[in-house]
Order: sequence, then structure tokens, then C-alpha cells
Amino acid sequence: MPEFRQAGCKIILDFSLNKNFDELAPVLKNTDFGFFSFEEYNDNIEEFLKKAHSFGPQIVTATFGTDGSMSYDGEKFYKQGIYPAEVINTVGAGDSFISGYIYGLIQGWDIPACLDCGARTSAEIVSKFDPY
Repeated sequence: MPEFRQAGCKIILDFSLNKNFDELAPVLKNTDFGFFSFEEYNDNIEEFLKKAHSFGPQIVTATFGTDGSMSYDGEKFYKQGIYPAEVINTVGAGDSFISGYIYGLIQGWDIPACLDCGARTSAEIVSKFDPY
């Protein structure tokens, strides 16, 4: 990963449910944008994001299901709610959120716009995707 970053690549990782900083620290130091999943929002998430950010990522983001999402850039927390959707299946909700967020990054959008795009993309997917 350090070689990719030195070559100018941005490293974007989905850490999913992994919250173990002993495992995360060496990877976070080589990550530009990190995403974490939580079942719901709680008061410990902001401290978690601060700690995750301290290892080196430019932006860290947490999703918390129906409670929305939040990004932290080292200075400010940005919160985003969800878009109402008729949920068919939640498979792919997190991946689609991240893809929408990354699309915003590629477009050069600010963090609130990236969060919004992630939320809209996720709502579209969970209301359409029926893998079974």
C-alpha cells in the first residue's frame, strides 16, 4: 500500500465491522479514506473516528444503518441522514453507500455532498436489489 500511495493512488478501504486498533493501525496509516460500519449511532462513534483518523487517513466515515452516516476530516464531523426507501434487501447497502461517496470524491465534491450521494445511492439499491 505505501508504494501505491507514493505513486499517487488514493487508498480507500472498507473496514466493515473491524474495530480492533491493534489490527487497524498499520493499515490505517496507509489509507486515505476509511469506512466503518456500526449497527446504530452511539456516543462512542465520534471518539472512535477521531482515533481512527489519528493514524493517518484524510477522512474516516462511519455508517450506522437507519441512523445515517458521519465523516470526520480531523477538524469537523459531518452528519447525514438516510433517504426513505422501501427496503427489499439490505445486501449491498454499505457497498453502495461507499460507491456513491467515492463517486462524489472523484467529482471533487465536498464531504456533505459525498455523504448525500452515498445515502441516495444506498437507498436506491436497497429498494431494488433482490438477490434471492
